[in-house]
Amino acid sequence: MTELKITVLGGSSSYTPEFIQTLIDRSEEFPPLHLMLTGRNEANLSCVAGLVQRMITIAQAPFKVSFTTDRIRAIADAAYIINQIRVGGLAARDHDDTFPLSFGIPGDESIGPGGLANAMRTVPVVLEIVQEIERYASKAWFLNLTNPCSIVLRAIVHFSKVRTLGICDLPEITVQKIAALMGLNRSQIKIDYVGINHQGWIYRIRNGNKEITKEVIDTINDSSLFGIEPAIIKAQQAIPIRYLALYYHPEREVQSSLARTKSRVTELKEIEKELYSLYKDPKLTTIPPLLKRRGVSWYREALVPILLALINDRSDRLILNTTNNGVIEDLPMTSIVELPAIVSQEKVNPLPVGHIPIAFRGLLMAIQAYEELALEATIRRTQQSILLALLSHPLVPSYEVAEKLISYILENVTMDSI
Repeated sequence: MTELKITVLGGSSSYTPEFIQTLIDRSEEFPPLHLMLTGRNEANLSCVAGLVQRMITIAQAPFKVSFTTDRIRAIADAAYIINQIRVGGLAARDHDDTFPLSFGIPGDESIGPGGLANAMRTVPVVLEIVQEIERYASKAWFLNLTNPCSIVLRAIVHFSKVRTLGICDLPEITVQKIAALMGLNRSQIKIDYVGINHQGWIYRIRNGNKEITKEVIDTINDSSLFGIEPAIIKAQQAIPIRYLALYYHPEREVQSSLARTKSRVTELKEIEKELYSLYKDPKLTTIPPLLKRRGVSWYREALVPILLALINDRSDRLILNTTNNGVIEDLPMTSIVELPAIVSQEKVNPLPVGHIPIAFRGLLMAIQAYEELALEATIRRTQQSILLALLSHPLVPSYEVAEKLISYILENVTMDSI
């Protein structure tokens, strides 16, 4: 049987072994695979590839692993291309997560000024990649994990014909928390969800055919589970994804970030350094506990289920990021939205949403408008276009702040990717 080629851009990431382990765990559901890892750092790429090859060998999975720093060679003839590059590495994330804090704005690599800085750096690189895909693997699916996901997807859809989907594990993780809260199995829960990546709401919950939305919401008594005050959840009659705390509790989020004795990026750098050291050990054949401690759940909860649904004729109901095309009536056709879809062999059919519940319609429409202007800023790269994007974002309080943020947005926009 011919091997199905899956290429991982950013394959030198210390997280990649978790992806391979998830494939191994479900290997009986896959055809033979050729897993091609590519990245810029040959030393990291080599040690990651060495570990995953040992993992595959000991598991006797029907997979072959190759690696190369030649991106075109990696892309050529791939059926699925997974994008997990981080342009600028962890140093860039540290910049994006921290510079908004001095203006009283939460720092994040996917939302607000930090997300715009990331988009300025990332979108040009992704557009180069999709041009290569159009030439060397025109039938491939481009599955994007890279932040800011929806702005990256908007660029791909606007400037190419590459088939693309955005992937995030947060909606699924939130559903799992709901199931645990109610003492139910995950398989018993069905939800209606609407949003833009990292900014969405679960607004209807069912246990089989019985709606239990109010019952679930009445059970939520503190903010520790979802990161949002229960009063907001009860008022909206919906459960926001935890990133929405940046909008609903910005002062709290800023203070929490400033109070850390060690930044999240510093922690990640320490973990990454130790992981690469562990991966070099030729006796290591399993994922080290340190990686599991990092909590790399997006492969297991989101990416691999979508791969299985696309490869096999499964008709699975999954939450993903795709073009609106009228599914959400309150947003433009070209918006990139996050919502449930039926995914079967080579087909993705988003489920109709109709109108966004009024309780959070305004915020979601404002975020969509910002992302449209953010893409324009990544292409024009002028102070005026960046200013327009910042002024439209709900977290930016004034022109005076927006004007000062511009220089930070333009910093480090040409940093290399992993």
